[in-house]
Amino acid sequence: VTGFVDLPTTEVDDVNDVLLEPGMAYAAAGDAGVFIIDTRKPDEPHIIGSFDTAGHASALEKSGNSLFVADGSNGLIVLDVADPTSPVSIAWSTESSGGYDALELDGSSLYAFRPGLVRVYDLPLSGEMKEWRTDRSVSGTRMLLSDLHLIVSDSKTITIYEKGTLNTLGGVYVVDNIIFGVAAQQNTIYA
Repeated sequence: VTGFVDLPTTEVDDVNDVLLEPGMAYAAAGDAGVFIIDTRKPDEPHIIGSFDTAGHASALEKSGNSLFVADGSNGLIVLDVADPTSPVSIAWSTESSGGYDALELDGSSLYAFRPGLVRVYDLPLSGEMKEWRTDRSVSGTRMLLSDLHLIVSDSKTITIYEKGTLNTLGGVYVVDNIIFGVAAQQNTIYA
């Protein structure tokens, strides 16, 4: 271990996701929201900013100065982190039927996932997000975005969707084994 940073223990119940980029780390810290950590000196990382989201920060993606946060029952929020010491909310969606567990960026699209649903937002996002390009009811508990496809899986099935349209392309049902994870490389899916 080169260095570590203590997050406020009275606020942080868990760290669900960490997003790394050169000199900076972003931590989705559950009910405590998002912490921004300066990692330019790896042996002395320190918190330089935070944003207390209204929900349970569970997943992160970033494009430019926009940090996308899956925020539990609060839905999806977008933070402007151009000034990492003072992040500002620039877009939000309130999901009455539950929040998102995973986020994936693909060019100018953001895929937001929770078991049973994938929703695709067009970027950039601002203000209250009441519209999205498409969504799809899905059967699965995990999402993976490959170069060519969106893959949704659970312990017994893998379903492959076309990126963008979310049309079903095919699927696999596993009879005697349990799927623990899924990976994709070009046209090959590994389970």
